[in-house]
Amino acid sequence: MVDLGCGDGVGALRLARRLGPVKDAPHLVLLDMQPVVSPETQAALVALGWRVDIVASDAERWIAAQAEPADLVVANLFLHHFEGAALESLLDATAAHARHLVATEPLRTRLSYAASRMVGVIGANAVTRHDAPASVRAGFRDDELSRLWPGQVKFEGRKGPFGHGFAALGVGHDA
Repeated sequence: MVDLGCGDGVGALRLARRLGPVKDAPHLVLLDMQPVVSPETQAALVALGWRVDIVASDAERWIAAQAEPADLVVANLFLHHFEGAALESLLDATAAHARHLVATEPLRTRLSYAASRMVGVIGANAVTRHDAPASVRAGFRDDELSRLWPGQVKFEGRKGPFGHGFAALGVGHDA
């Protein structure tokens, strides 16, 4: 499994805890340009049975360089940082080097935007107050990712009131 834009790795740890302990030490790559995964987070993943590699790299470049496809690539609040040709290129590389992609992104709607403008009410700092509306404006809706994905799309649509989900198969991979 590869976590694109893993940040501090806490999202991968939450997923690993939901899955529960695993057997045979599956490989987990935490990929980010600036990974800030703490030793405690890495140790918690290892304790759940994962073999963890932390990689500092450009996502598209790293994925394209892999000889074997990843079984699963996850992207949580990552794809909306790309647009146009850069997004299409990243999706092409992922489709060619992953059996499955699952992504959760901001849902670009008026309601999501209005809610993003209110994050200060819950105590969000200045950075988050700026980033939340910017992320919603860059988010997705309808079939925007499906139109760019070269493989088979399993799902694209609303996930909760503010989320946009996407699940797809890589090119040449059946499931």
